[in-house]
Amino acid sequence: MGNKRLGSHGFNGGGGGGGGGEDDDHDHDHHGNHHHNIGVSAMKMKKIKGRRKVREPRFCFKTMSEVDVLDDGYKWRKYGQKVVKNTQHPRSYYRCTQDNCRVKKRVERLAEDPRMVITTYEGRHVHSPSHDLEDSQAPSPLNNFFW
Repeated sequence: MGNKRLGSHGFNGGGGGGGGGEDDDHDHDHHGNHHHNIGVSAMKMKKIKGRRKVREPRFCFKTMSEVDVLDDGYKWRKYGQKVVKNTQHPRSYYRCTQDNCRVKKRVERLAEDPRMVITTYEGRHVHSPSHDLEDSQAPSPLNNFFW
């Protein structure tokens, strides 16, 4: 019966603060109140999690490359760099330079295989790629992918 009471006070189900466990609380009042308080705390945590900012969609590409930043047809401004645990390669952060475009990208090397570059895009571009021939000498397969 002890296991039943733990499950009826908010940890396992969203249904209930008091459904089937009230009779158990009356029989073992000091134990029941303790478990009920824990259940209330868990419910408050769920409410706080519901207020988080909704994130933009993310797209991730793994590419074997000697260079960190691959040409994808867009212009980027580097705004940060961070040391990543368990690897000697830093993670770099970029924003699209186009006005009113809030797309970000993150570039890092895979810790297990430093030849692999992981590029993660967050958001969708509100414009077409910039096609500057002088900036890109070889066409990239990512040029055809419009976010």
